[in-house]
Parts: sequence; structure tokens; C-alpha cells
Amino acid sequence: MAIGGLNKKQMRFDNFTKLQEEMEKSKPKGVYFLFSTEFFSLAQVANELVHSILTEELLGFNFNEFDGSNFTVDDLQNCLNTLPVISSCRVVLIKNLCYFEVNAAVLKKLKEIAANLPETSILIITSLIENFDFSKQKKFELWLSEFSKTAKVFDCSFSSNRQLFNFFSKFVEAQGNKISLANFNFLIDRVSRNWQIVSNELAKLCSYAHGREILKDDILELTKINLNSTAFELADAILSLNLEKALLIFKNLVEADVSLFLIVGAINSCFVDLLRVSVCSQAGLTNEQISEIFNYRGCAFKLKNARKFVKGFNAREIKRCIKILVKLDLNLKFNRMNGVALIENALTEMAKGS
Repeated sequence: MAIGGLNKKQMRFDNFTKLQEEMEKSKPKGVYFLFSTEFFSLAQVANELVHSILTEELLGFNFNEFDGSNFTVDDLQNCLNTLPVISSCRVVLIKNLCYFEVNAAVLKKLKEIAANLPETSILIITSLIENFDFSKQKKFELWLSEFSKTAKVFDCSFSSNRQLFNFFSKFVEAQGNKISLANFNFLIDRVSRNWQIVSNELAKLCSYAHGREILKDDILELTKINLNSTAFELADAILSLNLEKALLIFKNLVEADVSLFLIVGAINSCFVDLLRVSVCSQAGLTNEQISEIFNYRGCAFKLKNARKFVKGFNAREIKRCIKILVKLDLNLKFNRMNGVALIENALTEMAKGS
């Protein structure tokens, strides 16, 4: 799986499915570097890994956690060298390490630690790949490539609905409920693939269904369409030249009685956000700096979504789509042709690529 937020042709690492297989087949050991584009997924996966190694009773004696933005190498080394109590191993977690905020000396030391880790310790490092600094992309790739020689690197960003379903179906079953893959896909098409949102909606649906299977009618009854996130999913499909997916997302919005003007407005806004993040990221600007320049106060989630979806798409292609959307907006206002047909034609033209 390609690193979230990086060019699609860049390095690839094992995904969470491979990590699950390792947890089930053998006892985890060594060094683990987990990264994701979403904080919630990263926290959940790290928690599952820790609990696959230590029981609740042993956590208090054999678990240490460091803040990735505020730790010393000496403290880390001391913890790793400490023998476990009533257990075969000690687990040390560095939470939310940001490559771009850690000095080179610390990064070099981490590679040395990974290469000489005591057999009685397991080191887990989590990293949120969110505000990616494209100007330092090659350095990051080189460091991660070297680090992966002595550590196991896993991309915990789920690229497919099936992976997301496999993870959340366990949660649903633990509540005494069931949900089919078809209904789960309907849910995420409706509310977005954001882990935190999906988790909250499933918790609500499990309480409502109470011991039975979650049905499509339950989802329609209890959830609302997240238009902003859905617009980004649609834009991602267009820029990936996946017309079938784009038209399906649009069809679901129409069937949910969302105003055509609201839909086009959301898509327009989404592409503008993508263009700003694409251009500014190439210049090395963070989301905070972009927010200040374009006044995104109170709308930080839009920049976060744009950063997540912009990937390796170039600004020229995004601009081409914006021009088509401007023409669509005028046609909807002054053309007597059916609005749905106008939007479908525009989506088709956008998804052809330049």
C-alpha cells in the first residue's frame, strides 16, 4: 500500500490485514512502525497490537508510553533495557511520532535502537501521515526505507471497503449485532469512510438494532448524509478516472433527495480545497498556514479531507475539473435541460481526464 498522502507511485508497505495475520499466527516481536492518514484508525490498530501482546493484568507492569513530540532517547533506551515483570516481554509505545518535527539525531538513534533491540522488549511507533511536507518527501522515503530493514512497517490506512468492513464487523459482532457487507458499504457511502464517524454511527445503530442484524432501513432511519465527505469521495473517484463510482455516489445523493444545487456547490468547494492544498503542499505549507492564508477558521476538517484525498493528483487536472464545474453551474441556472442529466454529463467529461 502506498504511503497515505504521497505520490501513488511511491513506496509500498504491508497493510493492516498482514499485521492481523501476524498477531493471530505468532506472538509479535521486534519493532513496529505503524502509519495512517487517520488518527482514529492508528489509535485502534496500535491498541489492538498492544493487547495482543499483553493482558490487562500485565499492562501496568510492562507497558510504557511516550509522546512522539516530547521524549528523550535516553529515557526510551532505559525503558527498553528494563526487564519485564511476570511476563516474557515489555512493550514500549512512541505515540504520534512526526518525522518532520523530530531532529535528525533522534531519527538516526531510532534506527540504531531498532537494530539492537533487547529480546525482552517490543517497540511500537505510530505516525500520523496528515500534514505531509512534500518538500521533504525523498528524505522521508529514504529514512523509512532504511528503518524498514530492522523494523516491520505497516500502513494502517484502509484502501478498500472490504478491509474497513473486516475491522468494524468485529466491533458490531461484539455488541451482539450483525451487518452485511452490502449494508456496510451503503453506510459508508452515506456517512463517509472516516473512522471516527463510522464508529459513532455503528455504535448508534447497534443500540437501535439491539441484538439483531442492522438493516438498510435502520441506516436510513438513523443516519444523515455527510455531504462534505461524500463530495471528496466523488472528487477522488473523478480524479482516479473511476466514472462508475462517481456516478454511483451522485445517484445515492439524488435518491436521498439532496438538492442538486447543494451537490454541485459541495463538489465545487471540494475541488477548490483540493487545488489550494495541492499547490500549497508543493510549496511546503502546512494546513495551519493554508488555513491562515485562505481563512478556513472553523473549517479545518475541509483542509484535512483535501490533504487526505489530493494524493498525487496534479493541480492542472484539478483546474480542468473546476472549469467544467463553472460551466455546469451556469447550465443549471440557464439551461432547461434536466439537471440530473447535466450533472452526469459534467461528471463524465471530468472523469475522462485530460
